[in-house]
Amino acid sequence: GLATILQDRFVAVEASFDGGTLTTKPFRFNGSALYVNCTTSFGKLGIRVLDQNGSPIDEFQTTVEGIDGVRCPVRFSDKSISQLRAHPIRIEFALNNAQLYSFCIQ
Repeated sequence: GLATILQDRFVAVEASFDGGTLTTKPFRFNGSALYVNCTTSFGKLGIRVLDQNGSPIDEFQTTVEGIDGVRCPVRFSDKSISQLRAHPIRIEFALNNAQLYSFCIQ
């Protein structure tokens, strides 16, 4: 037999309908785009950018729903996340019946 998995999907952070959150350590944002590798086919993934102290940055929050993708671009309404280049930030992921495998910044 042969078993296969999609790229970077060996381990995931997963939450049931009860939900859960994951917050990164502070890091310096050195990119122009944010991508997630997630499954939200029957759930949702909330993404919120926080400053280094954990306070939300108002313009940078969004929700990803109904997708199953390896490299899904994260878009924040009218703002470009590249505005945060060289700033220390955290990212908070709020999962509800979803799996988050990874995220990347380019």
